[in-house]
Amino acid sequence: MSELLDRLRQLINDLNDGAGGQTDPAPGGPPRPVGPNAPPPASEAMRVMRELNPNAFMAVDGGHFVAIEDAWDCREDGRLFRLEYVATLDGRKAVAFCRSNPWNRDNPQNGHAITRCHVFADGLICLGSDHARTPADSPRDLRDTVLRARFWATAFSVLEETGTFPSP
Repeated sequence: MSELLDRLRQLINDLNDGAGGQTDPAPGGPPRPVGPNAPPPASEAMRVMRELNPNAFMAVDGGHFVAIEDAWDCREDGRLFRLEYVATLDGRKAVAFCRSNPWNRDNPQNGHAITRCHVFADGLICLGSDHARTPADSPRDLRDTVLRARFWATAFSVLEETGTFPSP
């Protein structure tokens, strides 16, 4: 349990300073080209996701950038959550879904009410009081969405172990 709480503290710090969480962010890198030789529009969302998790599955689907990653609650317990992110191609707006929950693979809520577990029955994760259902309506960019979704995964395990969903 102490490692779970340590992981939660680390994720809170990551949220506060914008760090990558599971992987260290890459250095700034070379300048991005502009004009006719510029990379495709999804490259900004892809660049952000590669900084956060270079092993995530990434694709463009239906005009949106989509990434799927397995995120642990803490290394000691080793429980993996499968998280899906759907973002605008420029990465400026994004939402997150829980696609697999180690506490109940078929039900992301695991019997809890949305007000208690902060995830809808379809897996949409509530990342704040201003959450949105679609990327177009989201107030959060991809980086913030990923960091908040990872916090949510750890907080969900805290809920299962203690009965309380922690606040950042």
